[in-house]
Amino acid sequence: MTTAAWIYWIIGAALGGVGFFLSTWALLSDWLAGHRKQRRCAKCWYDMGAVVGLKCPECGREAKSEKGLHKSRRRWRIASLGIAAAIGGLVLNLVALGQLRGWMNAMPIWAQIRLIEVIGAQPALFSLGRNKVKGSDLSDTQFQAIELAVVESLEDSGAPMYEKQVLLDCFYMLGREPLDRVRFGNAAVDYVLSTPNLDMPSTPAVAWGLNLRGPTYAAEQALKQLGPQRDSRLLGRLFGAMLKGPMDAARVRAIADVTQRMPSRMGFGDIDPVMNAHADVFFGSILENLREAQGEDVFNVLSPMYMLLRSSTTPSTARDEIVKTAAELLGSADPKLRSVCRDVTDPTFGEKILPALPALVSHLSSEVGETRTWAKRVLTRLQLSEGSNQILLELLASRFCEQDPQRRLDAIEVFRARVPTPLTPLRADVFACLDTIDDAAALDAALAAFFPDEATGIVWQPQSPGPANPELRALLARMLQHPGARTAAAARWLGERGDAKKELRTQLAAVVSDTSRTPADRAAARDAILHIRDRADPSIDPLTPLELAAPR
Repeated sequence: MTTAAWIYWIIGAALGGVGFFLSTWALLSDWLAGHRKQRRCAKCWYDMGAVVGLKCPECGREAKSEKGLHKSRRRWRIASLGIAAAIGGLVLNLVALGQLRGWMNAMPIWAQIRLIEVIGAQPALFSLGRNKVKGSDLSDTQFQAIELAVVESLEDSGAPMYEKQVLLDCFYMLGREPLDRVRFGNAAVDYVLSTPNLDMPSTPAVAWGLNLRGPTYAAEQALKQLGPQRDSRLLGRLFGAMLKGPMDAARVRAIADVTQRMPSRMGFGDIDPVMNAHADVFFGSILENLREAQGEDVFNVLSPMYMLLRSSTTPSTARDEIVKTAAELLGSADPKLRSVCRDVTDPTFGEKILPALPALVSHLSSEVGETRTWAKRVLTRLQLSEGSNQILLELLASRFCEQDPQRRLDAIEVFRARVPTPLTPLRADVFACLDTIDDAAALDAALAAFFPDEATGIVWQPQSPGPANPELRALLARMLQHPGARTAAAARWLGERGDAKKELRTQLAAVVSDTSRTPADRAAARDAILHIRDRADPSIDPLTPLELAAPR
């Protein structure tokens, strides 16, 4: 009990006691004292015990009968004062009771509901809750009156937010579904979504209100009303409410839709079990949204994928398609979109972004420097299994021939960074274009990466068995037939790694002897023959004349 309630109670009790004493004394003291047995004048109360007759000698009043001389004396003014004091004491005690338990508790339920428009829904619901009244205890008319008052308060934009929260909680405690479920559900969803900056508790009533119209409606309104503000507390309440219900396909899709309002690097762990248990439906909904998105919506759909991929443990075709699309959008002109696409293709995701490899390899030739740098970084750092790494190596080798001269070196650099030891053989068809490239630096890098020395391994997978590797020999022979960069690259490779088994000394000798070839080609071929001879027999004097006959 508060101090004010104690003061009201003490003063009220004192006034009531004094008033009761005064009124009792004024009205009953003469009767209780036995004075009614004596003969007295009813007007002036003169003692007429010794007077003969009915007439008072003092005031001259004559009684009508002997009974009129035996009346009790009543002090009405004092009695009125006592009654007034008693009433005042009672009022003060009621005030104290009202402060302690609430005024509405002093009224019957039917009266409270009748006066709900006057006194408001909140006091009535408080009283019903304290009296442990359930919705089933109320008639439809009474329940409808309470429901209407609560809905109108929820719909009132000027009503205090804390009052709406209290009303929603108290109505929920009645344990009865609203008669107008659509209107009540709309009002509850609008109320929750209109208070993103309020530290609203995630009560069961909030979850119940958000689910009245179903998760699909809540998701639609969330996307419509929230916009780009991405309030994490409000999203937490939304996800918490959506998780309280049967996890059917509609609810999973609704949860996936609301992820469009998630901050790009903030996750909500509560939805992770749903995402992994229903991966196809969950990511399928996101993929559908991505395909329909335009402009800013593309960024909104892809924004949560960084955190979703981190928590995703169940493979999904739709998830792979999202990753692939994000990788393709890395070349977008919008820097904001490129930023979120980099999040989706983060190299720490490993095998999860395997579908992004073709797009990443193609971005090595992108005109956007930021995109090109990111693709090179991802392809270099990405941790893959042996099989997945083989796929990437073949992509790099095949894309090498399709890219412009300025970007080929990046592809080769990534290739060499990812080649394991011992080298894994690659298909022969990925090198079919090497003898069509006329760029010495690119050819040198490609031959060094694709055909290292035999101590490290040969990455070409020959179509014909045997150590001679006829496909490689045929490639080098074709390159020697083309003047310029291809002859120089083939000659340098043979000079550093070739030997007699390659049976290409005859072709080198033909280049040296051909006077129609440029001096640079002839010098490159002669240097290659000298290097091969020196490795074959280091004891030969370097000044010994070069023999250009067939190989020994």
